[in-house]
Amino acid sequence: MFNLSPSVQFLIIPLLLALSAACGYLLAGPLVRSAFSGHLERLVIWALLGAIAFSWVGSTLAAMGIFRWWIVLAVLLAMVALVRWLFRAPAPLQPRPAYSPLPDIIALGLLIATIWLYARPAESFFLSDDSAVYTISGVALARTGSLFLPVEGLGAQDDATHTFFTVSPWGVITRHFGPFYQWGNGNKPIEIGFMPIAKVWPALTVWLFGPAQAPWAAPFFGVLSILVQFFFLRRLLGWPAALLGVAVLGVSFPQVWFARYPISEIYMQAILIGGLYLALLARQHKENRRLAQLLTSWSALAISALAILRLESPLLLPIIVTLFVLTWQPGKWQQGDDTRRWLLTMVIAGAYGLVVAICVTRHYLLDHSMGLMSPSTVQKLVPLLLITIAAGWALYKGWQSDARVKGFVQAVLKRLPLIIGIGWIMWSLLAVWWLTTRPWGNTLPGWIVLYWSRPGMAVSVAGILLFLWQQQRRMTSPELVVLLGLSVALLLVYSAKPLVTPVQPWAMRRMVPTVLPSLAIGGAALLAEGLALLRRLAGSSPSPKLAASVSFGLLGLALVGQGVLIGQHTESFLLHREAEGFYTQLEAFAQSFPEGAVLFFDNGSVGQRLPQAMELVFERTSLSVRKLTTHDTQDVLDMLIGSAKADGRRVFLIATDGRFTGWPEGWELTPQRFQVIDTPVLRTNEDRAPNAQDLVNRRLSLDIYEIVPREGTPELTEALDVPLGPGSYPYLQSGFSWCEQDAAGDYMRWTTGDGLVAIPWPATAPHAPASFCLTLQVTGGRPDDHQPAQLVVEAEGVEVARQELPDGFTQGRIQVNVQELHNQGDPALEIQLHSNTWSPDGQRQLGVLLSDLQIAPADQCPDG
Repeated sequence: MFNLSPSVQFLIIPLLLALSAACGYLLAGPLVRSAFSGHLERLVIWALLGAIAFSWVGSTLAAMGIFRWWIVLAVLLAMVALVRWLFRAPAPLQPRPAYSPLPDIIALGLLIATIWLYARPAESFFLSDDSAVYTISGVALARTGSLFLPVEGLGAQDDATHTFFTVSPWGVITRHFGPFYQWGNGNKPIEIGFMPIAKVWPALTVWLFGPAQAPWAAPFFGVLSILVQFFFLRRLLGWPAALLGVAVLGVSFPQVWFARYPISEIYMQAILIGGLYLALLARQHKENRRLAQLLTSWSALAISALAILRLESPLLLPIIVTLFVLTWQPGKWQQGDDTRRWLLTMVIAGAYGLVVAICVTRHYLLDHSMGLMSPSTVQKLVPLLLITIAAGWALYKGWQSDARVKGFVQAVLKRLPLIIGIGWIMWSLLAVWWLTTRPWGNTLPGWIVLYWSRPGMAVSVAGILLFLWQQQRRMTSPELVVLLGLSVALLLVYSAKPLVTPVQPWAMRRMVPTVLPSLAIGGAALLAEGLALLRRLAGSSPSPKLAASVSFGLLGLALVGQGVLIGQHTESFLLHREAEGFYTQLEAFAQSFPEGAVLFFDNGSVGQRLPQAMELVFERTSLSVRKLTTHDTQDVLDMLIGSAKADGRRVFLIATDGRFTGWPEGWELTPQRFQVIDTPVLRTNEDRAPNAQDLVNRRLSLDIYEIVPREGTPELTEALDVPLGPGSYPYLQSGFSWCEQDAAGDYMRWTTGDGLVAIPWPATAPHAPASFCLTLQVTGGRPDDHQPAQLVVEAEGVEVARQELPDGFTQGRIQVNVQELHNQGDPALEIQLHSNTWSPDGQRQLGVLLSDLQIAPADQCPDG
């Protein structure tokens, strides 16, 4: 549909930025233009407002099932009209701040640099992680307009599907592996888990640029986040500190990696810090009442959008609101009505967002709530809630009536930065203890140090503590205090239970929204607060001033060195694009099937992760066959195939790296073709940061068969070379690893200790005795220090050969003349290869390496 060249793809982020800014301009153009002299800061504010507006409108319409571009546009225009009417009174004329081109020049450089750095989004359509869920659902949302996706049924009875589809540990029936829920196989829609914001933005990019470009929404939010943080820190710490802070964050490997991945963490970073930035602007422009009220409302809307973005928002939002309330002093920083406006907007929008989230992610929340809310957890949680409520009520009543309680509460509030600082000190001490007593790869502090470096951690924490000490003396930056308080709370929680897959770089995903920006702010604050402290110490004496300037310069160079140290992990991946070319190859695979085709995938790791995109992106009815171990499941599969055939649809099986036995006897598999999908990917590891050696090629091998009615029992009338690569699925029944190729391109297979091969019965009828010549080319593949491979070959349960294979890959040939063998029940001839196993990597169990297996008439065997 859309084939954009790489040079044109780099324009996607500027176009999304322009569209968001256009929406924001319509919402608040005159007010923002009259108060801000910097051109790029105005653009960023407009883009942030536009992004927040579309997030709310898009999520609402998607939940209602009417996410269509003309409806979205109409609702946004209605919102523009409402906001313009509410803020229709002209703003008082005030002198605009003097224009300085330097911030615009710096921001423009950041814009260009981050676009170049982040504009290589992962082509996440293969369900190897959560990002593919967002991409697939975004494409489907753009096409259907709903978060509940209609899919075509196959005519099977709903009460039979429980024997065929996946059943999760908590009983939720799913059509596909992952959070793709469907309670039956009729025309009931599929509900995809996860929150809506990170789905509506990929859907927007699909509308504008085509389904292949769905992942580009994530880099857009990565760029927007860096720009927002620059202007945020520039207003609080000055442009040198802001530039160094966002540069250190922007080049860090976790920031680059997750800004390229369509996953919700980078959305949260931009939206949360954007909400803090808007709160800062409202506080700094409190004399301009209309502008302050507008920015206060949009700040609350931004932060409350976490309710439709993150699963843990019911825990995050109360913490954020509490920190905001504790850092505000009505009458000094904000007018009292601004505080009430922010809180009221937060409560209403947050409650509405939670209702939307519950409505559109019912099964996903049910899964997680049933998993988290075990009986033992509930028994502990209910008393804890009762104690908390009682203690809070007692504290409130005491604050109202008892001067001592009121004095204690006020003393605590006055020392909030100190309390947050103590939290950072506690975490730092715990981190030092963990790093000295445990393997680094097993702890969250170790993971952070891998990317941030030990000097970087020391500088960041020192800067955070210095900043909080200054805020304790004089609260000037409450928004940063809120961010640092939230970050240390999350650090302590995630240090106890990370809630991530402990492999790199995925172990860092929880750190992206708040913790990494806070660490970057720590370095920036050390520069800014250090300069202010040196100036105060220098006084008016020229010599101390010179010494202070030199010290400041050395500190700046140290922070630049920190940025280089942090950015070194990113260097190897600058030009890498995860899974590049995957969409084009998968699209060609999908288009190779006729319209109306039904695709069954096997139960391997690849077979579980392709049907979602094939069905919901390319509209090819696809199902995962998880297992066929009972007659019930075989009957259901037989019914599904028969129903599709009765509708005149062709049915295919795609064999990947899985294996199941018990295929329904009435159907035959006819080999069609063998297709390979090759993409560059990053190989994960547990104990170190990724490097260039981890960039590997991922090959998905797809062996395609058409399912047709079986016509009689196949007979073996001539020599047969059992295929070990394409076309092998009907023969290699179990106990074989996926196919490999040697230097000559010939296929071979490792057994896993007990390989089962099924071959058409080599006689005129299944009940007639068979005589044949069995030939195998096999190697042991053992290193010299391992026990040699002992191979036993059985035919229909009868041992026909036993041989010890030499070490290494010296190929051995086994040839057996089998006479008058009787069938033991199954229509096919069953050959079993039994051997001892060894493990080269501590995970896979390898038996012997089979490179050829042939069945020939008995007269082709040598005499004797």
